[in-house]
Amino acid sequence: MQTTTLDTVENTNVGQKRAAVVTNDCTRPDTNEILTDAYVAQPNYNYSSLCMVAPPEAAPVKGRLNRWAAVDGLATAVMCRAGDNLEITVSAEIYQASGSVWMRAVVDGIVAQPSDVQFKTGNLEFDGVRSFTFVQPNMSKGQHLVEIQMNSGSEFSIRDRVLTVSSIGNLTAVAASGPPIPCPAQFQDIPGLSTTVPGEVHHALAIIFSAEAWANSGRMEVRALVGDTVVGEVIFAEAGNPERRGTRSFTFVTPSLDLPAGSRIRMQWRCGSGSATIGDRTISVSPSLSSTSTSLMFAVNPSAAVSLTQTEWVDLFEPATFETTFNLNNVLINASTEVLANPGRVFLRVLVDGQPASPSDITLIQGGSKWRATGHTFVLKNVGYGRHEVRVQARVDPHTTAKYRRRTLRISWGIRYAPDFVQPFLRMSPVIKRIRLLVIGFDPVRPGHPRPSFAQIRKTFEGDQSHTPEANLRQWLIENSAGNVTLSEVRYVGCQDGQWFVAPPERQGNWYWDNLAFEQMWKDALAAADAEVDFHSFDIDKNNRLSSDELVVAIVRPQAVPYGTVRGTDATLDGAAIPLNVPVLDLYLSSNPQYHRWGVGLVAHEFTHHVLGTLDLYNGCPAISPGPYSIMDRHDLATHLDPFEKMKNGLVRPYAENVNELGNESTWDLPAIEYGQEVLLLHEPSRAAREYFLIENRYPGDIGARNYDDPLGNGAIVVWQIFEDLQLVHTSTPCQGDPRFIRKRAVLSAPTDTFDLTWSDGSPVGRRLTAPNPNARVARLIIKKI
Repeated sequence: MQTTTLDTVENTNVGQKRAAVVTNDCTRPDTNEILTDAYVAQPNYNYSSLCMVAPPEAAPVKGRLNRWAAVDGLATAVMCRAGDNLEITVSAEIYQASGSVWMRAVVDGIVAQPSDVQFKTGNLEFDGVRSFTFVQPNMSKGQHLVEIQMNSGSEFSIRDRVLTVSSIGNLTAVAASGPPIPCPAQFQDIPGLSTTVPGEVHHALAIIFSAEAWANSGRMEVRALVGDTVVGEVIFAEAGNPERRGTRSFTFVTPSLDLPAGSRIRMQWRCGSGSATIGDRTISVSPSLSSTSTSLMFAVNPSAAVSLTQTEWVDLFEPATFETTFNLNNVLINASTEVLANPGRVFLRVLVDGQPASPSDITLIQGGSKWRATGHTFVLKNVGYGRHEVRVQARVDPHTTAKYRRRTLRISWGIRYAPDFVQPFLRMSPVIKRIRLLVIGFDPVRPGHPRPSFAQIRKTFEGDQSHTPEANLRQWLIENSAGNVTLSEVRYVGCQDGQWFVAPPERQGNWYWDNLAFEQMWKDALAAADAEVDFHSFDIDKNNRLSSDELVVAIVRPQAVPYGTVRGTDATLDGAAIPLNVPVLDLYLSSNPQYHRWGVGLVAHEFTHHVLGTLDLYNGCPAISPGPYSIMDRHDLATHLDPFEKMKNGLVRPYAENVNELGNESTWDLPAIEYGQEVLLLHEPSRAAREYFLIENRYPGDIGARNYDDPLGNGAIVVWQIFEDLQLVHTSTPCQGDPRFIRKRAVLSAPTDTFDLTWSDGSPVGRRLTAPNPNARVARLIIKKI
């Protein structure tokens, strides 16, 4: 077969022409002009998206041991069309002195391909960033949740890290896994890494190759083959650094190609006289132009290695410019290179218009005099319309010499769609949760506080077996989360009728209250349950603390009126010498049936604090108080969570709209959030990182089929103002200084109700809201320019 080798600089910049935006199935011009005709929007979530997460830079975060656990800050939603493939890329600085740390991506609770990978292994604590691209083919239409998890048997930590998830149109992905395979002497296809382009290609391609790979002797070389064209040919791994094993990634970039549909793309490798091995591996092939994103791609292949000895920042590529055609963009910058360094570190950063992208800089490699392929992904959100400059820069430690050869740069950008708002915030994170719950009954034997029956307690947590069960925590979670958060197992000890655990005789009655000894009460309750429960068996990572994804412990005491908090204590349990830290839902439940719903709301309120990271929203300025429209304010009615805390936990699908692009009058049909799990997000590009509005339809259900919002009475359109910049609470209007950044601004419950949106500084948004039919399963919202 005849092939062509590319050894020149390739520069592809496409998609500069301003074009119409396809918003779901509705086409609207993305311009700054005011539309004169009324526009009716009905979200149907039929688009692809580019979503990215880079947690704030901070000290390394310790990982969990001996179990799969979420990586702090690496989770997001992504929107897919039917049949889309997902490209899930993680770049991270990972520290581990010995052993191996494993990583996997989980999509809607299902492990993505190629299952778990050996992200880092060896006896060297740190040798630079690691990267891997997971893939998940043939997604169903709609919003999906992606979470990164890690597992290790020895201590590790993770510092600067980035997650990008792309479902852009025409993205092709394939994975292969199984026992490690040896490398051939001459170029041959890498088993399992062959795919075809879905349609005709008339543009450049980026091919991300990721693998567990190591060389025992000599060098492992890898190249891509696109049709008859050879792309790249990099030293993927070189022998001589046996303690620097793990995953490697490199992005191959093609020139602008003309390929017929069905053209083959494959990866090839060789080792010459050396010996090398490859394990789990993936390729992801994305175009430079798709329906929802555009890319600028470079490939540089110098004739000889370039030395880097500068301790100040120098350009690794020529400055690149790109032009965004939308007013709110996500930008991804992926830089790959063959590199070595001795003895110190090589640092890498990306500047966009002179400002650092996230993370501000990373250690590309630390030491290692042998060649390797590596790279990192940098991200920047909320990039506005216009032309932008990108500079990729590197520097080294004093007395360090680095060398680099072939290198590639891929800059991708696209609209910041609504799923990119469904990401971690404070302790909230969009993940699928299945919770084990242990309920301990403990009676201090206070006069006037009779015990609820076991049937009442079980009804509070799980309902009963009747055809129309009363309110309960299990069903409340299902309705609020559409099944994303559920109770997997509930065990009851000490609260069956006649079998309650009771306080020691010397501490019965009001002793705990009189002596403010509430922690002693929790210790006594745990000690009473110790004979029946092996608490340490739930401490899977053996860190002497029960986290909410291991076991949730609820301690129930009898009380005439319900009450509760979330607390915790260290208790000596199971005969272990080291105390076990046990967070507890500190609950008081009543035997009075008229307080049943109050008890359910109380339990749900405290449960979501502990499991979902939700925040108290009571007290403060009445003008912005949620009242019964969030259980985090009024829990006695057991109504729903507010939409912001739902969104950040991945429990609803937002639909984002730029208020500057609305017409003179726009009409939205909003499904009830209780049934459709949908919410409208209104933003302005220059403020999107700081504040925006969420608008929901709260509908308590039809006669005979009421939901948990039944106490709200009639339905309403509820308007919320959100400050993701927490500093805004100090200067915002109304209610300056109120610490709540989740603010209910209006309830439109009658056709005559109106509300004029204002920003935190009191300036008008220039939009008035009305709701002609607020009490409906699908309510109409009119947004009018004023």
